[in-house]
Amino acid sequence: MSLQILRKTVRATGGTQVSEYAAKIKSVTSSTDVSAVFLYDTKNTDSDGGAWRKKCKGLSWFDEGSSATRSARSEFPAMALIVADNPDSGNKTVTIYDLDDPAMPMWMVFNCDTSAWTSNATFISCAVTGANTNDISSIFAVNGRLFVGGALNGLVEIDFTTEQQTNYRPDISASAVLRHKKSGQIVDRNDTSGQISITGTPIVNAAVNDVAATVLEGAEIGALGLPIPTVAVATGSGTDGGISVIHANGSVYDISQDGTCNSTRSVSFDGDKIVSYWNTVSSTNRHQYIHAIPFADEGADDSPLVDFGDLSTAGDLNYDHTGGINTSSATAKDSCAYGTDSGLTLFKNNYGNPAEGSAAYITSTYNTGHMVGDIRFAGLAGNGTADEEREDRSVKGNDLAETGTIDSAAVATGAELYAYSGFTASDYLSQAAGVNTDFDFGTGDFSIMVWAKLGTSGSSEAIVARYAADSASPDFLFYKTSSDTVRFLVDGSGVAISSATYVGDIWHQFVVTRRGSDVTIYVDGNVDGTGTSSADLDNSSGILGVGVIPLTSPATALTNGSLSLLRISATAPTPQQIKEIYEAEKPLFAANAKCLLQSTFSGGNEVRDLSFDKSSGLLTVAQPTPPDAAGVQHFLGLEMVGTFDGAAHGWQYGGTNLVETAGGVVSLVRQAEASPGVGGGVLVDLPSIDVRAELNEGESKLPDDGKFHFEGVTTDPGSTTPTVIGQIPIAEDETMEVLARVTGIEYQNQSSDYFYGEIKRTFYRKTGASAQNHSESSKLVNESLASMDFTLVNNTSAETCDLKVTGKADTRMVWKASVEVQRISDKLYER
Repeated sequence: MSLQILRKTVRATGGTQVSEYAAKIKSVTSSTDVSAVFLYDTKNTDSDGGAWRKKCKGLSWFDEGSSATRSARSEFPAMALIVADNPDSGNKTVTIYDLDDPAMPMWMVFNCDTSAWTSNATFISCAVTGANTNDISSIFAVNGRLFVGGALNGLVEIDFTTEQQTNYRPDISASAVLRHKKSGQIVDRNDTSGQISITGTPIVNAAVNDVAATVLEGAEIGALGLPIPTVAVATGSGTDGGISVIHANGSVYDISQDGTCNSTRSVSFDGDKIVSYWNTVSSTNRHQYIHAIPFADEGADDSPLVDFGDLSTAGDLNYDHTGGINTSSATAKDSCAYGTDSGLTLFKNNYGNPAEGSAAYITSTYNTGHMVGDIRFAGLAGNGTADEEREDRSVKGNDLAETGTIDSAAVATGAELYAYSGFTASDYLSQAAGVNTDFDFGTGDFSIMVWAKLGTSGSSEAIVARYAADSASPDFLFYKTSSDTVRFLVDGSGVAISSATYVGDIWHQFVVTRRGSDVTIYVDGNVDGTGTSSADLDNSSGILGVGVIPLTSPATALTNGSLSLLRISATAPTPQQIKEIYEAEKPLFAANAKCLLQSTFSGGNEVRDLSFDKSSGLLTVAQPTPPDAAGVQHFLGLEMVGTFDGAAHGWQYGGTNLVETAGGVVSLVRQAEASPGVGGGVLVDLPSIDVRAELNEGESKLPDDGKFHFEGVTTDPGSTTPTVIGQIPIAEDETMEVLARVTGIEYQNQSSDYFYGEIKRTFYRKTGASAQNHSESSKLVNESLASMDFTLVNNTSAETCDLKVTGKADTRMVWKASVEVQRISDKLYER
């Protein structure tokens, strides 16, 4: 993955670079009982960019002294990791770690005792009636407010700007509707000061499964000028639950479902919409819903819900979780992702017309690409496993019959997606007449989307067609003409033909749509042919052919071409959708492109958790793995662009249960399991920057000249012992040109030994390989002693470019260097 270039000054002593410069992967706890984590990036999340943190002097927590549950730092961290630890016995905790400091120390601890909510107990209470029964289930923070959800104890809101601490839940013991407020301040968080009961509307259920918060336009303003967030709480266990929305004025409105869905597993905000994921009554299927934020109590019947349907009707992606593993979800703008035991699903929502949204299914063996609307077929999407060329991965399950043998090979060298070729009159894919009516589009809209290489010039070859046996008039036919254009026929009439020609060993995305009576051909996201047709395409004797015209005696096969990612839908995507889908799928056809889930454990498809980082655009996926395998993958859209293996950093196995990302920081959790292994805890992967300087406004140490700056000291290295004074990370698939200017002067004797030099060298690193370098392209040296030297070399252990200096024996030399880096990456997140 490509690294962002950041400028910084790095100080070193004895020639050793300070540790805060390098990327830090650190274990903050080895506990395997962690049940929830949250990364709170105040700079990029809060309405004031985290400025409130410096305005809290006089509050109890700001002036609190250091102790076992509090660090000496007064202000709230700009980047905080919040961890819920839920051991089966002993004290449960919520700990805030300070990620501004690369050492990631504890900043504050909330001890959660084992008393019930109604007693004079510490406020985040975890009554234990069985192993982990009342674990903390979820954490969220924004605008100085921390929200903590419990599996049986409702929702706690802790406002660091006012010190008010509120619990929302029905009071089960008294059968009354109550809220609780802690009578003490945050400094009293771990004592047994009393709680005040107040009346108010309860949340739907005391079992909280997930919590999210957002700041709406026009929200009420709270302390320190911060808008008060609106909170959504996903609740319920078994058949009782739903979503409670807590507004800035304290009012609570419920979203619930009668009959079809009950408890809500996850909830998130997308603008003014709530995206949620519900269990059915039987808890064997799941539904995704999108709902406008309610401003009135919706009661038991929630008809305004937009139901994206039963997400388990496709056999390969059923959402019935076994072994008690919760469904995971993540939300980005207009998009959401869901993880199941059987794979990863990416949704692209169309709020104007939900029926025209799209979905993509990703497993360890196939990636469908985007399936639009009323999808009828999605195939040619695998990684070369047996018989996959026949399989329909859409919810329709319209598997094809294979006549003869269809060849398959990677779409590019080292790519995971495969292409299918070798079509002849004896080797093709088809669906027989009368199997179903899914391809009878009548006079309605439809689309065909496929990636193709159309081979040699001068022949007429079919790509996809639907014919009646021995009929000269097809329902539809999309083919390459003998003039090397592409043409689309409807009901036997040619209605659209491209203006450009398409042959050779080049992949193109071809899309044909009929919307109303308008027929359009798109190539690589752009219009390249139009026409009109209102023909009725209902044909009970229609045969679907892929790579061939499917007559009784098949003809006009795609003998010179290859196909991949074929989708047929009863929905016509919009021009914008087509452009976006082309841009999302294009990276999959590059050399070494990865697009599948990477785990090989129990089939490799189980997704345990997801997190989307708005700052990088990356979706991070957590999976179980066997030893020596990556339990975390980073997806940029449909492409898998990086992995992480916790076993390489102290875990017994790489398998990961929970993941949280924000501001380029990744937090990973491995919980206790009977098998495989138990070693784990919480790892944090910090980017290679001075985090405190970057995140704290006004504290930056970075120079403004766009260069890296290093300092170091050598004393007695001798003439043959070069010493590292600076390191620059090299990412996979990256080439960088490094120009270093170095000065060395004898300490407190600047008129004596000196060194001035400039060196330029190119470094590179291939996927899965170590850092390498080309020969020095230039080197200029001016020194008072010939034994002094400097160089730029590759470090295959740290995967860095190292700047080394050789000083003078028995002499203390002070070194300074400014380094310019030009990175040239094959893969950029911005593409």
